[in-house]
Amino acid sequence: MAGAGTDQTGTFESLARPERKLPARITELTGLQYSDLAGASPIGHVLGRFLDWVGDRPLIAHNGSGYDFPVLDAAVARAGLTPPPGPRLDTLELAHIVFPRAGSAIPGVNGRVPPPGRRLDELA
Repeated sequence: MAGAGTDQTGTFESLARPERKLPARITELTGLQYSDLAGASPIGHVLGRFLDWVGDRPLIAHNGSGYDFPVLDAAVARAGLTPPPGPRLDTLELAHIVFPRAGSAIPGVNGRVPPPGRRLDELA
């Protein structure tokens, strides 16, 4: 999210050609068919470009420690690449610290009710 004092410096978007047929669930979730990806670059090439783009900047993800970072590390290892060296921040872990009573119906000490939960949309 952009806010006061924050600037978006760039984005990285790319499709990767899968190494096997897409499961029906992935097609259902994304709307992508294997034929949509047939002309895309192989995952190793896309990961290499992504790692160059990231450099040593921090990676930030909600539940990153539980999902995104292990998935990224596994894909990078399979491609024979080196994981990005920068710090990794998990906003879910930060939410547990900042909002320890999220999901609780008990109002906070300042009279405000905590967020309904720690999902990203609930915190936002």
